Amino acid sequence: MVLSLLNIQDEEDWYVGNRMEDRDNDSTKAKLRHLTKMFYRREETRSEQGPLYTYKLMLSSLHNRLEDFVLLSVPPAFNVKSRITRLKKGFVDRRFYPMYYMHLEREGTGDRKCLVLVAKKYKNLSGTGYIISTDPAELTTGSEYCVGRVESNFIGTEFILYGGRSICTHVPPEQGALMSVPKSERFKEELASIIYDPNVLGFKGPRKVKVVLPKMNNLLERTVVRPRIHEETLICQFKNQEDSIISLKNKDPIWSKETHSYILNFAGRVTTPSVKNFQIVSEENEEHIMLQFGRASENTFSLDFRYPFCPLQAFAIALSSFESKLACE
Repeated sequence: MVLSLLNIQDEEDWYVGNRMEDRDNDSTKAKLRHLTKMFYRREETRSEQGPLYTYKLMLSSLHNRLEDFVLLSVPPAFNVKSRITRLKKGFVDRRFYPMYYMHLEREGTGDRKCLVLVAKKYKNLSGTGYIISTDPAELTTGSEYCVGRVESNFIGTEFILYGGRSICTHVPPEQGALMSVPKSERFKEELASIIYDPNVLGFKGPRKVKVVLPKMNNLLERTVVRPRIHEETLICQFKNQEDSIISLKNKDPIWSKETHSYILNFAGRVTTPSVKNFQIVSEENEEHIMLQFGRASENTFSLDFRYPFCPLQAFAIALSSFESKLACE
């Protein structure tokens, strides 16, 4: 149901592909498939019901194409598990401005992790934001490793993720490359918007959040959203209820009489109660968790996500949860 909603017809046909398409060097579908196969290996097991497929993340393939990986949507039927570590350091205006590190978790390897993204918080007159890079030493918007920027409004209820580069579909997957865009066009493409419902009545309770993404096509490509006017922004399209976007929401938690708190089932991935904990689902199917985020310890958080998210989008959504919501709490 969710795959149909998100315009993916057949995951099997997409992954296996068409030989004629793969011979066509100009086929965007073939190039995206090659990149996906480089990062995610599909494994087949037999059962009485027929073949069953699982995916394995090939972390050894990320080194040369990390900037592509963080922009590439997770393939259908795969769930990425990651951890975010918050490092509190530095004071500006008597406030903490911490760093955030996103590590992919390696299945079956204990505590070994793979760093893929890092974010630095900043503050300006209109609100706060984050610079996101694949290199901890390159945290400026002018760096070739800077893949995104998150900006918020003053009261922390609306966030926009701007992309800093594009996937290198014109470069063979076995080659390492960075896809730069003209400086005048950098950070103008909207990759996601996050909207927290204002709590104007002052009632205490879980946050309500909406996530707005560009629509995906059958090639697993995101529609490019580079607004020229305000009406073309993701937030404006969401408010106008246009069908050119993907609109998701947080799953409503259940009130527990035993603990006197709202609860969600995180399957052991989240262990500490927090207003920051949430799960993202579609309006049509609240049982299919597309993204979940929550506290594991004081400065460690679990972030798990699947299609249609890419790692950069998921990281930006998690970062938005760290901000104080003046109108929500």
